[in-house]
Amino acid sequence: RRKFQSKLVRNAHAALAAHTAAYELKSDWERMHVQVDEADREGAIKALTRVFGIHSILPMDGQCGATLDEISGYGELLYRERVLNGTFAVRVKRVGVHPFTSMDAARALGAKLRTDQNKVQMKNPDVLIYVEVRDGLAQFYTQQIPGAGGLPLGTGGRALCLLSGGYDSPVAAWQLATRGVLVDYVFFNLAGDT
Repeated sequence: RRKFQSKLVRNAHAALAAHTAAYELKSDWERMHVQVDEADREGAIKALTRVFGIHSILPMDGQCGATLDEISGYGELLYRERVLNGTFAVRVKRVGVHPFTSMDAARALGAKLRTDQNKVQMKNPDVLIYVEVRDGLAQFYTQQIPGAGGLPLGTGGRALCLLSGGYDSPVAAWQLATRGVLVDYVFFNLAGDT
């Protein structure tokens, strides 16, 4: 896993360097944290969605301390206007030991956001708020952007792919790449301009 993780970090560095002016990337055992300027945010997200080995990108809306009061107060500041006149739900995930449960944190934030102009709806809400509590911080996000998934490129050897004009060879190359195989391509033009 350590080898795969270090390869994934190198691949993420390469993708970010090609699409963003400046960035900071930190990696732990489960996550990579990327910090970019707001102007580079969309470019960084687009670049990372193409990196094999990244399951999803969670653009963070903000973070605060990991107490119930801080979570509910800061979450209210972040999302009060966004959930007005609609439906919302709060999902909390905790990593480590805390003096409250995930449900306690979800209820505390939900109570702060609930008004006469909106309502809580657990299935298919207009706004789904995620809170992840770990390492003394609570991180807030509302988007989960799918990544390319699979294994990091370069962990599964090399292969040569014949591109002959049909769609099955690029699909096969994509499937190999999702398994970490570095693919080189050979194109044979068998049909002329067609």
